[in-house]
Amino acid sequence: MIDPSLKFLLEQLAYQSPTLLVYLAGVLLATIFMSKYPAASILTLLGFGLLLVTAIAGTGLQSYTLQQRTSGSMPAAQFAQVSMALGICTSVLRAAGLALVLAAVFVGRGRTGEVRV
Repeated sequence: MIDPSLKFLLEQLAYQSPTLLVYLAGVLLATIFMSKYPAASILTLLGFGLLLVTAIAGTGLQSYTLQQRTSGSMPAAQFAQVSMALGICTSVLRAAGLALVLAAVFVGRGRTGEVRV
C-alpha cells in the first residue's frame, strides 16, 4: 500500500504534468539552440530550470508540511505560517523564472528589431 503523503505528492505532480512538460521542453530547446543563440539560450535554460525546480520542490515541501500537520507534528498556527512563507517563496521564484524567460525573448535583438546572429 502506498503512503498517503507520497500518494498526495504524486497526484499533485501529475496534475502539474502539462506545465512540467512545457518546462522540460524549454530546457531541452535551450540546450539544443545553445550554440546558435547562446545568450537567449542561457537565460531560457536558467528561467525554465528555475520554474521546473520551483514547481517540483514547492510541491514536495507543500506535501511535507501537510503531512506534518495531519500527523499532529505541526500546530495549526505554525502550519499557517509555513504555508504562507512557502507560498510567497514559490511565487517569487516563479516570477524570477518568468522574468528570465522574458529577458531571453529580447536579448540579442538589434535596435530595428532585427535579430543579431
